[in-house]
Amino acid sequence: MVTGVNRVLRGLTGMHTHTRATLALPPTAPQEAVPSSVVSSTEPLGWHGIIAWRRQSPPTTVVLPPLTMHDVVLQLRAGPRLLQDRAGRRHEGPWRKGDILIVPAGRPSVWTIEGAVDNLHLSLDPCFVQRVALEACGMPPEHIEIRDVFSRRDPEIACLGHRLLRERTTAGLGGLVYAESLATLHLLRTYGAQQPRLCHQTGGLSPHTLRLVQEYIQAHLDQPLGLADLAALVQLSTPHFLRMFKHSTGQAPHQYILAQRLERAKGCLRTSRRSMTAIALGLGFRTPSHFAMHFRRLTGLTPTAYRRAHGVQRSPCSDSECDPRGQPGGRYGSVARLVS
Repeated sequence: MVTGVNRVLRGLTGMHTHTRATLALPPTAPQEAVPSSVVSSTEPLGWHGIIAWRRQSPPTTVVLPPLTMHDVVLQLRAGPRLLQDRAGRRHEGPWRKGDILIVPAGRPSVWTIEGAVDNLHLSLDPCFVQRVALEACGMPPEHIEIRDVFSRRDPEIACLGHRLLRERTTAGLGGLVYAESLATLHLLRTYGAQQPRLCHQTGGLSPHTLRLVQEYIQAHLDQPLGLADLAALVQLSTPHFLRMFKHSTGQAPHQYILAQRLERAKGCLRTSRRSMTAIALGLGFRTPSHFAMHFRRLTGLTPTAYRRAHGVQRSPCSDSECDPRGQPGGRYGSVARLVS
């Protein structure tokens, strides 16, 4: 598919010809449309419904066929002058640091970028957007339309984008849960042709359901814990589960999971001689340095200083007592993951 796009790029001349040619191209994922300039991506992390990826390129003309995902683009540095040609209309103007573009799925366009760019892309699956709109707002799929946006400020998207850049390097710390829940409702509320209205859900999870989720989290702290997985476990929609869990615990799922990992780490540091690396990786942290950063933020001490302050018991626990993979007790302590 990418080869076909490149072949068209080489043979096209003139903006009008570009626009007509894009109509004949098959739908393409945003990353596949500009593969040579992608420098990093969250796609291997398996986030549900959203991919964050960074693109850097010199001045260029980009022919975009109809995209399979909505693409929100944040300019990370002082940007160049930008020209867009879509559906016979041309837009042009400066593309400043912090400005965003939105290229809705299914709409071909041509872009001329007159300087080097450093962009963060948030690509959202239209099926995911439709599902969230239906579950959270009661909006049927046929009423959902994302507007084309050319170079405007959106501090909330900018904040989420920079958060994702950090989360990309800390997989397993709740980034997966966080990524699945961001951006979609903001996109619908701010850039949808029809304004959504949230369906209000009162109350939280029942004590039984909350205990089920908490036991599952405790048994899988060494693994990526997705919001969609947790919602499926108790047969709730993702947005409803998110609201009800926060109502019950006072924390978003990703905050709760991180807090549980750190509490487990404190116990391991007090009662075992396991290495910092073994504790960090056994609790789902990607690297020991990220474990140390979050641990110090919680306790004010480094893991080494915390262990030194509390000492090590004469009869240290075995690794299995500190390792979530060997966590004794609980409904899910000795079974494999129930949902994929």
